[in-house]
Amino acid sequence: MPPFQRIRYDIQCESMRVGHVYGIFLDRCALLTAPEVVLFPCELAYLRSRSIHDHDEVLIEMKRIDSWLCEYLTSRGWAAEQTFYSKRSFLRGAVALRPALATP
Repeated sequence: MPPFQRIRYDIQCESMRVGHVYGIFLDRCALLTAPEVVLFPCELAYLRSRSIHDHDEVLIEMKRIDSWLCEYLTSRGWAAEQTFYSKRSFLRGAVALRPALATP
């Protein structure tokens, strides 16, 4: 796989009601040998909780954050689709389209 540079921005948010902590992770991944080949993934994750109560709320809150995040990104023209596309899949796809990018 070709080497790439990853710049990551982390945003953490906490439910004031029950204390669950979530993360929004924005990356910029660009190939070192072809900086025009770029992936901008955005991930949402449950990180931890400050409470032992209301764990049933985690999925409900994540859906609410996900809806807000999708609306925010699409309103700015940043989100193309919601997938499970990984950085590894990105690198494989880049090499498939441009085999010269593969490291010897």
